[in-house]
Amino acid sequence: MTLLPRFVSDRAPRRVFYLGGHHLTVYEWRHGEPVGSSFFPADDQGLADFSRYLDDTRQVPAFFLVDVVEEEYRRDTLPHVYGRDRKQLIQHRSTRLFRDTPYWHMVFQGRERDGRRDDRVLYTAVSSPGLLRPWLGLVQEHRVPLGGIYSLPLLTRALLPMLAAGRGNALVVSLQSAGSLRQSFFQDGQLKLSRLAHLPAADGPGLTDAIVDEVEKLRRYLNSLRLVPREEGLDVYLLVNPDALEGDRDDFANTALTRYHIVDCAELAQRLGMEWPASLGFTDSLFALLLIRPRPRNHYGSSTDIRYYTLWRARLTMLAASVLMVVGSVVWSTVMVAEGISYQERSQYARQEAAFYRARYEQAKVALPPSPLDPEELKAVVEGAERLTHNKPFPSLAMRVLSEGLTSYPELRVDHLEWRADAGGEGAKGKAGAGRPRKPEGRHGVRAGRAQLAVVRGRVSPFDGDYRRALQRVKAFAEDLRGRPSVLDVSILTLPLDVGPGGSLTGDAGAPGEVRQADFALRLVVSDDPATS
Repeated sequence: MTLLPRFVSDRAPRRVFYLGGHHLTVYEWRHGEPVGSSFFPADDQGLADFSRYLDDTRQVPAFFLVDVVEEEYRRDTLPHVYGRDRKQLIQHRSTRLFRDTPYWHMVFQGRERDGRRDDRVLYTAVSSPGLLRPWLGLVQEHRVPLGGIYSLPLLTRALLPMLAAGRGNALVVSLQSAGSLRQSFFQDGQLKLSRLAHLPAADGPGLTDAIVDEVEKLRRYLNSLRLVPREEGLDVYLLVNPDALEGDRDDFANTALTRYHIVDCAELAQRLGMEWPASLGFTDSLFALLLIRPRPRNHYGSSTDIRYYTLWRARLTMLAASVLMVVGSVVWSTVMVAEGISYQERSQYARQEAAFYRARYEQAKVALPPSPLDPEELKAVVEGAERLTHNKPFPSLAMRVLSEGLTSYPELRVDHLEWRADAGGEGAKGKAGAGRPRKPEGRHGVRAGRAQLAVVRGRVSPFDGDYRRALQRVKAFAEDLRGRPSVLDVSILTLPLDVGPGGSLTGDAGAPGEVRQADFALRLVVSDDPATS
C-alpha cells in the first residue's frame, strides 16, 4: 500500500472488538484518538444489541482481540524444510494438535542448537471456537471490514522493547476487566505460555496479595516445566494503574529470584499515542491501542473472516489513486492554462510588433521612386536570379571550349548542340580519373566544379567527297579538344564515313558520282575544376 492510502487508513475511524470470555467490549478511535467504548454481555440480549450496533456502523473497519481462558499453547519442533513441504508439515501438525478448531496460529521461535537444528515453534489456538462464532457470525452477516483475529498474549510481545525485557525470563502481568489477571511468560523475547486467572478479591484490599499469590503459582508451574530453573531469577512486569496500588506497592517485595517492576500504564499509553484516563484501572484499552498501531500480522483470521477488510483496503487504495489522479490533473491543467495564457500574451505582442513594422514598411514604400513592378515582385525576381546564379551552372564553359577548338577547323560546322549541367560520373574515364578530388560545396549547397556534358552534331562543309580528309579533320578536332585543360573526356559518336567492321558501302559502278554529306557527332565532357588542369 502506498503512503497516502496508509495515512488515510490510520486517520479513518477504527475499532477493536475485545472478547474477554463472558463479554465483548468495543473500543473506538476517530482521527487517532479514543472516543469511547461499548459493553456487550455474552447472552442473547448482548448479541442482539451487538447486531443493532453493527447495523449502524457496518462500514467502520474493526479488529478482533481474543483474551480467553480457552486459549492453548503447544511448543514443538519441526524439521527445517522450505516451500510447499513446510506449509504441508505445519498444516498436518496443526490438524493433529487442534482437530476441533480453525482458530490456530504458529510462531517461529528460532532453531535448535544441536542435532538436525530443527525449527522451534509455538502453536496457539482457541480450543473452544464456539466462544467466537456467535460474534464473528454477526460481523460477517453485517459485512463489517474485519482486519484480523488476534491473540492478546501474542500481542503482548510488542510491549517488551518498551519494558526493556528483551533477554532473560520475563513475566508480563496485566489486570484485565471482570477481575481477570493475564500472565504471559517470555524467554529471550519469545512467548512460551500464558495464563488467565480470576481474582475474586480484585476490588478489595487483598488485590496485592492475590497478584503475588498468582505469580508464585505460575513460577512453580514454570519450574515444573523446566522452563525456569529454581536457581534462575524471574522479572515480573506489573501493568497497572499506579493509583490503584497506592499504599500497597511495598507488598511487592523483591527476592533473590523474583524482581517486581511496577509499570505505569499511563506512560505506556502515551508512548503509543493515547491519553490514559486516570480513573481507568484495567489494561484492556492499552492492548486494544497496541493492536491499532502498529497493527501486527493476522493471527487466527481466515481469508473468509477478513474478505470484507480486503475489499475495504482495495476500495481505499482506488479512492486514494483517484484523488492522486484528480490532483495531478488539476495541477497539470493549471500548468497548461498558465502556459496557454503565456503563449496568448506572446502572440498578442508578436501581432502588435508585426503591425508596427508593417506600418513602418508602408511609410517607407510611399517614399520610394515609382517602379513598374511591386517591391515584393522585385524581391522575388532578385532572389530567384541569385539562386540561379549560385545553383545553376551555364553552358559558357562548353561553348568556350568548342569555340576555341573550331577556330582551327573552319570547315567543321555545328548544327546541333545538346548540353547537360551535371554529368556525374560521365567523365570518370577521362584524364582526371575517378579518384580526382571533389571541390567543396558552395554556400547554396551546390558543389563547385561539376562536370558538364555536351553532345555536338555537325558536318564538314564544304565537302567535295573526300572522306579520307573529312575523317582526318574530325579525328584531329577530337584530339585537339581532348588536349585542353578543362576537358575530361572526348569521344566520337559518329564519323563522316562508317569504317567499322559493321559498316557497309553501296553504289552502282556505272552511275554518276553522288556526293554525300559528311556528318559527325562528338561527346564532350568538361569541368571548371582546377584539378583537371
